[in-house]
Amino acid sequence: MANQAEDIVAALKAVESNYGIGIKSNAGLPGLPKFYNEGAEVYPFKWGQPQGNAPVCGAACVQRVAHVLTVDKDIFEVIDAIPRTDMQDILKNGVDMQQMREGLEELGLQSRMGQGLADLYKEVAINRQPVIAGVRQFNAYQDEAGQLVQPGMPHAIVVESAEVRHNMPGLNIYDPVGKFYWQPLKTFERFFKGDFVTASQ
Repeated sequence: MANQAEDIVAALKAVESNYGIGIKSNAGLPGLPKFYNEGAEVYPFKWGQPQGNAPVCGAACVQRVAHVLTVDKDIFEVIDAIPRTDMQDILKNGVDMQQMREGLEELGLQSRMGQGLADLYKEVAINRQPVIAGVRQFNAYQDEAGQLVQPGMPHAIVVESAEVRHNMPGLNIYDPVGKFYWQPLKTFERFFKGDFVTASQ
């Protein structure tokens, strides 16, 4: 697995992702399937409470990463650990990657910010560390004037591991909307915003 993962990382670095820029179809317009339905193999959601319509995906992802690393906290303890915010602020504005990183540190974990698909894949496939990734809920596309359109709110998910299925590299993902799924790497790339936070004990 390690050699195969290293080959994939090298290939990703050679052709670094543009995170949706240059996509010329309108395949991701609102109302069409969201990213987790595209090429994904979905499994029953058996952990935590789905976020519903509340913008708490960031806090839920911090909670999930902490759980994977054997630090179990309820969502209110996690929100308390995230700096510069409170429940009302999270419900209104959500949290950014830096706040999630600091929240993980407050829970006693080591964490760092990262950038790029190759480095994200290296973290989960080679270093075997969970990663919180920023994604778009719908595929980006270019309008007739060539302007990049990014429909939907930003969203956070946890990439827990890498796995090759059907001869395709892919990622096993926890999504706080209420889904666990495997998704092909090439599909994930189109929705990935380019930034992530990784953590370890």
